[in-house]
Amino acid sequence: MVKHAILLASEEWCEAASKGRIKIYHFVKPRRTSIRALEPGSVCVVLAKGTREKPSRFYGEFTVARVRKVDADEWNDLVDKGLVLSAERLRRGQERWIIEFEEFREYEVKVAKEELTDVRTRTGRLPISDRVIIGLTYIDEQALQAIRSRARRTISHKSIVDMIKEIGEILGFYVKTEENTPDQVHRLDITWRDHPAHSPLKVWEVEISGNVVLALARLKHAFDIWHPELYLVVSDAKTKEKAESIVRPQIKGAFAGIEKFLTVIGTDEITNLYNSLKTHKDII
Repeated sequence: MVKHAILLASEEWCEAASKGRIKIYHFVKPRRTSIRALEPGSVCVVLAKGTREKPSRFYGEFTVARVRKVDADEWNDLVDKGLVLSAERLRRGQERWIIEFEEFREYEVKVAKEELTDVRTRTGRLPISDRVIIGLTYIDEQALQAIRSRARRTISHKSIVDMIKEIGEILGFYVKTEENTPDQVHRLDITWRDHPAHSPLKVWEVEISGNVVLALARLKHAFDIWHPELYLVVSDAKTKEKAESIVRPQIKGAFAGIEKFLTVIGTDEITNLYNSLKTHKDII
């Protein structure tokens, strides 16, 4: 089983790695034999050292490409080329352990170590918040996924609706939010029209409560009245494939009639589309 680890680094190192300026993590101490448990494919979560004003935070992660020991000549060459964040030069006979990686992935939310009171390894007695991180601390897949989950930005129902609203306006639609159906049976998240007096051309529902069936019922009701294109954004799925896998079992029976008119989308696609359109808003 591949081992993962938490590594300690300065805020300066984290910023340089995040910008792609360096792709090597090195250990200050000359000897670090326990590093040998890391291998290509291991994930290293980097904890940025804290200060009095700022607590230690999980800044991002990288996947190990290679772990090796370099001699003084190679180390000094790395220093001269600016490939390591260090000005220290080694004397002949000295060595350093380094970890090489291709990409540093900065976290959306930089979680303070003290906040992870409920995150621990499968066999660990202490939560991550209470563990002393010095240099290198091994963690398992359970702890890694828990840290990743806390480092993701939570997207609210309102933020998704606001993005879809602005997307529609950029594309030239007349947009309404929280519009009731004519019979007052359902309130719809978003509708797009080509004219204020016309029926909606596109109806959107953002599912955030976990009740996909209710969202589909609203969309089917809208389809029975207006026959628009239907869009369902599944908030607990980032990609279209994941969103479709959640909704697919529900599109049967009473909802089979809307299947070919329904597009299911993940939150990442909405966010990417929104950011792209915002960038080119003036051209559009």
